[in-house]
Amino acid sequence: MDYKQLRIYIDSANSYTGCCLVEALRNDHVNDINPHLIIGSVASAYTTADTPRGLKRVIDNNKPNVLTRVLLDSDVIIYDLTSSRLDEVDYAIRTLKIADFSETKIFVLISSITVWSGTPPKERKEDAGPLTGESEHEDDPKDGNSPYREEEYLKRRSLPRYEVLKNLESQCLAAGQLRRNLRTYVICPGILYGNGERLFYSLFKQAWLQQDPVLHYFGDGTNHIPTIHVKDLAEIVKKTVEHRPETRYIIAVDHSKKTTQKDIVQAISSGIGSGEVSGKPFLEAILDENYDFLTLNVNLCPTRAFSNLPETSQIEWNCRNGLEANFEKISAEFNLYRGLRLNKIAIFGPPASGKTHFGRLLSRMFNLPHILAKHVSEEATSLPNAFGEEVRNTLAAVKEKMLEEAQAALEALKKKKVKGIENEVDPNKIIPRIPDDLFARSFLWRLQKTDCVNRGYLLDGFPKTYHQAVALFTEEHDGNRVVNTKMLPETIILLKANDEFLKKRAQGLPEEVLTGSHYNEEGMNRRLAAFKKILVPDPGTESIFAFFKEHGITVYEVDVETATDDAIITHLKEIIERNGKFENSLDYDEVEEERKRREQQREQAEKERQRKEMEAKALEAEKEKRRQQDEDQKLKMKMLEDQEREILDTKSQPLRQYLADRVVPILTQGLLEVCKTVPEDPLDYLADFLLKNAPKALQGRLPEVRPI
Repeated sequence: MDYKQLRIYIDSANSYTGCCLVEALRNDHVNDINPHLIIGSVASAYTTADTPRGLKRVIDNNKPNVLTRVLLDSDVIIYDLTSSRLDEVDYAIRTLKIADFSETKIFVLISSITVWSGTPPKERKEDAGPLTGESEHEDDPKDGNSPYREEEYLKRRSLPRYEVLKNLESQCLAAGQLRRNLRTYVICPGILYGNGERLFYSLFKQAWLQQDPVLHYFGDGTNHIPTIHVKDLAEIVKKTVEHRPETRYIIAVDHSKKTTQKDIVQAISSGIGSGEVSGKPFLEAILDENYDFLTLNVNLCPTRAFSNLPETSQIEWNCRNGLEANFEKISAEFNLYRGLRLNKIAIFGPPASGKTHFGRLLSRMFNLPHILAKHVSEEATSLPNAFGEEVRNTLAAVKEKMLEEAQAALEALKKKKVKGIENEVDPNKIIPRIPDDLFARSFLWRLQKTDCVNRGYLLDGFPKTYHQAVALFTEEHDGNRVVNTKMLPETIILLKANDEFLKKRAQGLPEEVLTGSHYNEEGMNRRLAAFKKILVPDPGTESIFAFFKEHGITVYEVDVETATDDAIITHLKEIIERNGKFENSLDYDEVEEERKRREQQREQAEKERQRKEMEAKALEAEKEKRRQQDEDQKLKMKMLEDQEREILDTKSQPLRQYLADRVVPILTQGLLEVCKTVPEDPLDYLADFLLKNAPKALQGRLPEVRPI
């Protein structure tokens, strides 16, 4: 096949999109005689990124004369509005509009979905027929909104801050209409994902770490967000360059049927996180760096620009059906591009050797789930599914059998008339254990959860037997048991110490730890004997460590008697990182710093609590003091008022006596006379009455009433 060599210029070739464009457009693997000559510029924002393979030359696009010469020499020119300088895009379009060139050039402008940010939802028309073929894209039954097709691009509306991007789109399309030998294309992609992530990186990171297990979407999450894998965008650009379709405005989105914000967040949480999601009010999320993208609400139909091409020339999709349908692939890309390796560790040791203590430190250091038998048993028992029901039913049957055996043993003791025994068996004291095969299945369920699948695990003291290891780390395949390498641990650690050292260490544990534990003399002897049986099982039975050695896994023995905790942790870290450092790990110093920081925070919090408590007590005492002072003041005021009233009564007594003796009798008699007579002018009548009868009143007796 003859290949025409193309000179291709890609601006910001080291960017997230640029690297994929170089990889998609290079053809030196199929044409080593005259492959495409790809040159490009590098964006300063991506200086840490390696120059992509296939890029033949890097130019300095800050020099106008160099850039102009490259534009005029290139057959294909590609700019990306999300990584290119907008003034340079404008310069390139203007240059190509007025420059003198005879050969046909292709100018591809990769736009941004934000140019549709202000577009109102398109209402579904009753007579609108279904979309078929390459454009198949179902309407959302929840809101009935139809997707916009690429021929409706003139209906797009952008928010004011993205109007400049829309104007550059229009300039690009207009330039192609002015010149016959300039074919311009605008490719508007959905939000890009894949290859280690870009806009969804913060969600992937939170879900992967699971430090906060709940992923949040904004509002009710029902807004439509078009998406496309970055490799699929590069494939559409490649098809545009190769086939030069008549459609000049191309919508590059995948065929996902779940395009709402909540669907996307749920897919990420379920794929590599806990599966938990919840809504966040818009006001709380407005400062999020990706707020504008995650609150988009635009439903777009995938391109039909290549629907007339032969089947062999159709778009070779990487993730045709979207993020959720291809999440296993996308998760693998995320781990690969971020340098995240599975770290699978199993730690064993006798009682009081510090197995769980060091396991907890290592799990924190390497950000691994710490898998303990107790936790697995509790989680499996509480599962709300068929497996959880099986575990509960099995435990109930085991407990019933144990009760029957205990009851039979009690009856036998009663027949022997043994003294000091209980009258009946207490069911609460019967603690059943999950049988080995079911327990191994419970651990298998735990290791299949997303945190273990993506980060690895730290198994603490399990499996204990060869049989359990076979049940946990192998699977049935064509009638044979084969090792499941995805589950098999890579590092086996065995802590060692003599019995006397371990017993002495157990005796030195704090009282609160010893209380109700198995670290007493009897318990230590029993547990040490049980661990020795793990190391050297019954004749005819292989040990758990023999299983690991059979499959080429070294068991690293670590003596804990003489070394300090810091030295042991350092040694364990060296063992785990013997084949390279884990990017998701933390240094021990960082672990210690974190521990000290949290301890300081707890101390500060306690001091703050005590300070606030003292302030509250002081405030309460001050209130009580003021209340007592107010009561004392009120009592003093009442006493003063009583004294003043008594003094006033004493001083007013002669006057009151005088009025009672001299004034009140004659005045009362006058008023009675007014009432009897009812004169027209009662005041004048009363005055005359007092004048005529007052002399006798003043003599100390009431006069006989004389009519006026």
